Amino acid sequence: MKVTNELVSLVEQYQAKPASCATNATGRSFGDTLADELEGAPAEVAPAGRPEIVEYVLNGGDGEIPPEWFKINGVVDSMDRYSEALGNPVYTLKDLEPLAADMEQQAQSLYSELQGGGFGSLRELAEEAVAQAQVAAIKFRRGDYI
Repeated sequence: MKVTNELVSLVEQYQAKPASCATNATGRSFGDTLADELEGAPAEVAPAGRPEIVEYVLNGGDGEIPPEWFKINGVVDSMDRYSEALGNPVYTLKDLEPLAADMEQQAQSLYSELQGGGFGSLRELAEEAVAQAQVAAIKFRRGDYI
């Protein structure tokens, strides 16, 4: 019962606020959405789009995944291996070192290819993968996990 009273109190507080509260891109604030949910009205849901690589394969492309995708995927796979090992208490820092080195090498290789140009619409994704891998490697080298 206490939770219900607190939620009602929050809704009342929100309704007492001026209309100048921050709103999102659709013009509705979080409070509006919360109030609608509490009253039983379903929230608006934007349809999810397909990832770009799926669109490429299904709508046009030559039926093959671009080779750049596999280079990006190599970096992401190395980050996955590293993060799984990092979360496993059985692994020591000595066990993690080769995984961190591989991730760092994969990221450096992809970064070098990005400097040469190319990657088209996958460029932003490649840059994000490189940045994430480099940050993880820097944290490992700096000793954040000791």
